[in-house]
Amino acid sequence: MTVIASSPIQSDQSQPWQEIDRLVEKYSAHPDTLDPKLEKAVVLLTGSSGSLGSHCLAQLVQSNQVSEVICLLRNSQSPSPSVSPEAYRHQLQEKKIFLSEVEWSKVTLITCVPTDSRLGLDASEYRDVQRRITHVIHAAWPMDFRPGLSSLCDQFQFLRHLLILASCGAVRRRFLFVSSIAAVAQRGLTPAHAGELIEEASMVTQKSATGLGYADGKIVCEKILERAAATYPDELEIAIVRGGPIEGSRATGIWTTKEVVPMMLRSSLSIGKLPQLRGTLSWMPVDDAAAVFCEILLAPHPLAPVYQVENPIRQAWSDLLDTVGPVLGLTTRIPFDEWRAAVVEAAETEGSTRRYPVLKLKAFFARLFQPAVCGHVILATDRSRACSPTLRQMRAVEDEVVLKFVQHWKDIGYFA
Repeated sequence: MTVIASSPIQSDQSQPWQEIDRLVEKYSAHPDTLDPKLEKAVVLLTGSSGSLGSHCLAQLVQSNQVSEVICLLRNSQSPSPSVSPEAYRHQLQEKKIFLSEVEWSKVTLITCVPTDSRLGLDASEYRDVQRRITHVIHAAWPMDFRPGLSSLCDQFQFLRHLLILASCGAVRRRFLFVSSIAAVAQRGLTPAHAGELIEEASMVTQKSATGLGYADGKIVCEKILERAAATYPDELEIAIVRGGPIEGSRATGIWTTKEVVPMMLRSSLSIGKLPQLRGTLSWMPVDDAAAVFCEILLAPHPLAPVYQVENPIRQAWSDLLDTVGPVLGLTTRIPFDEWRAAVVEAAETEGSTRRYPVLKLKAFFARLFQPAVCGHVILATDRSRACSPTLRQMRAVEDEVVLKFVQHWKDIGYFA
C-alpha cells in the first residue's frame, strides 16, 4: 500500500487541483490508427516485478482464458537490453511464486522504455505487440511517496504510451488501471465525512486533491483515463480499479518491509511502545487482491468505469495489536500523535532510519496514515463483489496469517 520516502511529501503548486488539470491535459493520449488482427486473449502486464503484479501474473497464467501474458519490464530492472528469463524466474521464486512449465510457456518478457513513445521497441516488435494484445493491466507505479507531482511525469508518459499502444485498430481492448485508495483519501481528512462510504465513481478533482505527490499522481492518471474512455469508446474499454490496503501473501507470509505496517512495527520496537490505533482496518492479502483484479479484468460482461477493491470484512486495530504486541514484547501503547513524535525525536537524535523507518514517511504518518488505514476512508465494493467470487468470499485476516507476516520479518532480520 505505501512506500519508502526520504523526504516530506509536497506538491508543486499552491493549488494542487490546478496542477492535476494541467498534467491531465498534457499527457492525455492522441492515438494512432491501426487495424490489428484479433487473436486469443493476450494480456499486457506492467509492474510484474512488484508484489501485486507478480501475483497477478501467477493468476493469469493459471487461467484457461489467457493464452499469453506479455510482461513489460522497465529497462532499469535489467543491466542488459534483454531480460533474462532465468533471472526473472528467480525473482518470482524469491516471492515463493512457482510456475509450472506449462504456465511459464505463457510468459513473454519484454524490456521497455516507458518514456519513449514506442516504449523503446523497434518498429516490428511494437506492431507485433500492438496486434496481439487483447487486455492490459497497468499495475506499475514507483514504490515511493517522496516525489512531488511533477516528479511523476514519467508515470504519466508511460500511461499515455500504453493507451496509444492499446487504442489502435478496430478491436476494442480492455484496459485496467490499478489506482489507489490514496486518490480518494482527501475525503477522510474532512471530519464531517470521515468514515463515510466512498462510492465506486469518478471523483471531483478540486475536492480530491491532497497536495501529496503519490495521491495526486493517481488522480492525474484517473482523469487521463476518463478522458481517453470518453474520446475513444470504440477502441478502449477502460476500468479504473482503486485498491485499498494490500498486505503480504496469505499463503507464504511474505510482506515487503517497504510498507507502513512493518515500518510502524519496526519503529515501535525501537522506542518500546506501540501506538494506540482507534478504528478499523481492511487488510487484503496480496494473493487474494491479485485474484480479484484478474477476475474483474476477465469478467464476461462489460465493465463499469470505476471499481474499488478492499476487504469488506473490517477488523478492529486494537485486536490486531493484541495479537502482534506480545509476540514482539510490546505491551505499552500510547496515543498515536505522542507515539509519532517520540519516533521522530528518537530517529533524529540517533540519525537512523533503519531503526526508525517511519522517518522516511514522516509526512505520510503525520497526515494520511490514520485516514488511509484506520477506517476514515472506506471503499464501497458492490461492483467489484459482483465481478469477483474471491471478493464475495473474503474473510477477516486470521491471527495465524498476521503471525506469518511477523515471522517473515523476523526471519529476514528486519527486527534485528
